[in-house]
Amino acid sequence: LFEEVQHQLFLSYTLQQVGTLLTTSLHLEEVYENLLDLLAQVVKYDSVSFQLFDSDGKTLRLVAGRGIVDFAKMREFLASIKHDPLDKFDGVNRWRLINDTDKDALWVPVPSHLGAIRSWIGAKLVVKDRMIGFLNVDNREANAYTKADAETVAAFANQAAVAIENARLHDETRRRANELEILHDVALQTATLVDVDLLLSETTQMIADRLSYDSFGFALVDKISGSVLIHPSYHGLPDGPRKMGLPLDRGIVLSVVQTGQPRVIADVGQEPDYYEVNSLTQSEIAVPVLVGNKIFGVINVESYQLNAFSYYDMRFLMTLALQVATAVERAQLYAALQRHADNLELEVGRRTAELQSERDRTLAILESAGEGIFLTDLEGTILYVNPAMVRQSGYMRQELLGETPNILQSPHTPRSLYREMWTTLKQGKAWSAELVNCRKDGQLYDVNMTIVPLRDADDQIVNYVSVQSDISRIKEVERLKSTFVSNVSHELRTPLTNITTYLKLMEKGREERRAHYLTVLNGETRRLTRLIQDLLDLSQLETEPIL
Repeated sequence: LFEEVQHQLFLSYTLQQVGTLLTTSLHLEEVYENLLDLLAQVVKYDSVSFQLFDSDGKTLRLVAGRGIVDFAKMREFLASIKHDPLDKFDGVNRWRLINDTDKDALWVPVPSHLGAIRSWIGAKLVVKDRMIGFLNVDNREANAYTKADAETVAAFANQAAVAIENARLHDETRRRANELEILHDVALQTATLVDVDLLLSETTQMIADRLSYDSFGFALVDKISGSVLIHPSYHGLPDGPRKMGLPLDRGIVLSVVQTGQPRVIADVGQEPDYYEVNSLTQSEIAVPVLVGNKIFGVINVESYQLNAFSYYDMRFLMTLALQVATAVERAQLYAALQRHADNLELEVGRRTAELQSERDRTLAILESAGEGIFLTDLEGTILYVNPAMVRQSGYMRQELLGETPNILQSPHTPRSLYREMWTTLKQGKAWSAELVNCRKDGQLYDVNMTIVPLRDADDQIVNYVSVQSDISRIKEVERLKSTFVSNVSHELRTPLTNITTYLKLMEKGREERRAHYLTVLNGETRRLTRLIQDLLDLSQLETEPIL
């Protein structure tokens, strides 16, 4: 009785110790270790383990234990058991005692290399009527436990369940906070990055440093070949696949590329299209990175544990993929704009060179033109004059710039002609006329002037260009020609008149005067002949080339 009382007191003390775990902020792994230490104080065991349901409430996973020969192999074995673990329990008690597993029909024998179990106590881990898992207490000897031991384990499990759930919530809260902080930091860090490779490398490094993923990285779709290439920054990957890339006929990553849908693989060994890159991988999650509704690549995460990923992991990675996609799209847009700017700069340079060359050619033509040319604004202010205009007017170039064409006006040109000129130009039409200008030294000279409006891209008149040909010599020739024609007419008319007169006298005059009349007629005829010969000689001179 005394021992029983002592046992109950010690159990109460131990449960109080378990209760203190409810108010701590220990990590879940630390809570497991404390619980296993406390359990060893009230129940002797060869091995012990906690199995918890995943977020789906259906899949059991071995999360902690002691005395287990090979934890990873035991986890695989327990995950391979197909029947419902609740079959071992009746509908009343939260615990079950098996004194000899060899004689229990529902017991699934543990492989010998993992250690034989002959006695077993199983207790449900229940929090607010929701079962979160099981506590397993094992012994290699048959009949090692009593009903009292089972009740002790059940009482311990009741307290442990709450402590585990609280720690799990604390861990989950910390994890979510860490993920949110990571997403925030990724957003800040990638906001200024315009190099896609650097962006992916920085993101991979940040995730690898702050989350306990065994393997994390980006697999990118090659736009030309369509193959899936592993980004050099991939964390936790052997060198072989990193260099060779991924196959085009199978693999979780490839299926995500083809469907655009995320995939969570609890056990890669059960997945027909799984392609092994790392032999240690047990589970995998892959989410697409969509840039402009096209698959840019895949975020791939692998774990060395079975069923390592939950809905929350997928949600986090999908959010990360969205952030990365936004940053990549921004980087690609920047790169496209940069290329456009570079091309535009080249095009502007080329076009500027063409315009400069064209301007130089135009200026060379204007500077070498024989006609006087000047450019004015809409008010008539001279903006440019060519050398021929300087020679025509006698003014220096600087004397003409800033002045108006009025500086060349002479009183011999009627004002009505200038009014006609402005009326025509205001209508957007070209104007042409002959007028008399005045040189700087006061000498008058004749010009043939043509003025043309210049228009811009909007068809608005912006300037006037005037071309003036000095026709003074032509006018002088015309004056000489008129004088010559007048003189020739006079010289021809005189002998013809005399000949006509003396012919009439010959016809009607006195006979004795005919000899005189003939002498005069012969003289006038010779005179007319000489005049005609002179005209013929002059005509011949005009047709012969001047050597």
